[in-house]
Amino acid sequence: MAKKHQQNRKRIGDKNRKRIGDKNWKRIGDKNWNKYIGIIPIVFSVISFIWMLSLRFTDDEIMIKSLQKDNDNLSEKVEALNSEYKEVNNSIEDINKQISFLKGALHIYPTEDGLKMVGSASNQSNNGTDARPSVSRTTVIGRDDKGNNYIAEDLINKTIIMEYEDDDKEVYFLGRYNENYHWQGFCLTNSYFMDGRLFGICESNLHDGQIKDYVSLYRENGNESEWTYTDRTRHKDKNSGISKSYFCDITDVKNFTETDIRITDFILIDDYIKDYNFQLRKYYIGDTSGGRYNDNTGNATLFEFSDNGTVYEILHGKFVNGDRVDSSNSAWRIKYDEDIQKYQKGKLDSKAEKMKMPKSSKEQMIKALPFLIPVIIVMFLAMFIKTYIAKDIVIKGWAIFIGLFIGFVLLFVHEFLHAIVYPKKVTKYIGIVKPFTAVALASYPLSKKRFILMCLLPYILGIIPFICFIISPSNNLILNAILWGMAFLGMASPYPDAYNVYQVIKQVPKGKKVQFYEDDTYYI
Repeated sequence: MAKKHQQNRKRIGDKNRKRIGDKNWKRIGDKNWNKYIGIIPIVFSVISFIWMLSLRFTDDEIMIKSLQKDNDNLSEKVEALNSEYKEVNNSIEDINKQISFLKGALHIYPTEDGLKMVGSASNQSNNGTDARPSVSRTTVIGRDDKGNNYIAEDLINKTIIMEYEDDDKEVYFLGRYNENYHWQGFCLTNSYFMDGRLFGICESNLHDGQIKDYVSLYRENGNESEWTYTDRTRHKDKNSGISKSYFCDITDVKNFTETDIRITDFILIDDYIKDYNFQLRKYYIGDTSGGRYNDNTGNATLFEFSDNGTVYEILHGKFVNGDRVDSSNSAWRIKYDEDIQKYQKGKLDSKAEKMKMPKSSKEQMIKALPFLIPVIIVMFLAMFIKTYIAKDIVIKGWAIFIGLFIGFVLLFVHEFLHAIVYPKKVTKYIGIVKPFTAVALASYPLSKKRFILMCLLPYILGIIPFICFIISPSNNLILNAILWGMAFLGMASPYPDAYNVYQVIKQVPKGKKVQFYEDDTYYI
């Protein structure tokens, strides 16, 4: 029954759903789906728009970052351009000042009073004279080629070319007056021999007629090829700065006459040196006065150059009238000279007797070799004993070279130890002889004992590190190696001196003095 009821229910339900439900569902479903289908494109469009917008924002963000970077780079370039602009602008201002200075120059021939006005501003050597003569407003300074007179008042703030003769030379002076009738600012002088060759150039900076600093270039004593260059600051009783001596053979002559000189005919020092092959011979740093090297500070230095441009002598100390005159401990001299005999020429007594010694340093080195052998034996024996006691290696082999290098550098101290034994009043020379032998040279009689001390004193440069090597901890391998290398070279290098001691003990009688003279040894 139940089963039949259930079948009927199914039949009725299917019938009713077909009659009502399918129709209604179809109507409702079609209506809703149409609505939903219409929304889908809109939703898709919105999503697409949002996505594209996000991409646009991302691109814009990247673009903004890129633009910011470009802007930073551009800012740096702008700053660099601003800096360059300032430099160019300053250059333009300098050029404008020069143009203003040169524009409308008056060419006049000075009177006697006008020549006084030129003063030391036209002096190439600038030896310290004052350039401020006293003139009045109406003082006639000069005349032009038409005979017109110019008084001091007429020349205020005007650029002037003065032409005159001085010491058989044609002088062309360029400068400007201030309201006090004194030279102000930059002044330029070119002077020529009567045959047209340039004698000298002077560039001065003045303030109200007084020279503050100057640069000059002139032939030394009128010599054809020797030139003196100075770049100095003026003080009350001296000039400070640098001086140079050049060699340059110039025979060119000026290409203008006294009547047609122009501003462009004036020569500047830097341009002149660049145009010709000036070879440096001397370079002096220090004070000058009276046109000579005069410096009592002890800090002046003179460099002298050979023909190939290399330095062959350096002098340091006090200078008087062009020469180094200084016996103080702070004075020194370095010189390259192959002839060392002249540095061992003291006063030799006429009764002095020459010792029998090797004729050359090479021969002495060979004959002195027996005095080197004990040093080698002692050094290697000390290393062996230290190694035996420690029952292990006590040095780093490579570190020995460090010690040898230090010992090599101390060879100059070696020669200094020779020199200090001589009395203070004696002139001592320390140098290097080819191929590379350090020497201390002096020619003065020493007592036999003092001579032996002079010869043997450098041994302390080997004895001290040798003692340190003996007492140094065995496990400090690097230190031991350095000390051993120093000790070896320090005790090996004086072996020729030990040979000299042997010969003095052998040949020199008691009570006699020993003296080096040239390449020989004498006793007196």
